[in-house]
Amino acid sequence: MRRKLAYAPEAVDDLDSIQAYSERDSPRAAARFVEQVRARCRALAGMPFVGRDAGQVFPGAFLLPYRKRVVLVYTVDASSVEIRRILYGGRDLASALRSGVL
Repeated sequence: MRRKLAYAPEAVDDLDSIQAYSERDSPRAAARFVEQVRARCRALAGMPFVGRDAGQVFPGAFLLPYRKRVVLVYTVDASSVEIRRILYGGRDLASALRSGVL
């Protein structure tokens, strides 16, 4: 069953920040990378349980690394997948999750 995809405002901000930072080197590459991240998020609507269960840190959350550069943090319910955050892969994810970045 394909679920509806939604982005939390923080995830949209994360994508904007990733693009702005990456544009310093190459605006084209930055736009392409952000579109690839969005495409991966869209794919989650059809197969949401591919990520690692992060319920021990945040109830209902899943983590999915993408190209060793970012980690998608999302939740799933019966009808939707919500992208909660899109975090830079070098970040201490456990600390970020515990500190309430979701």
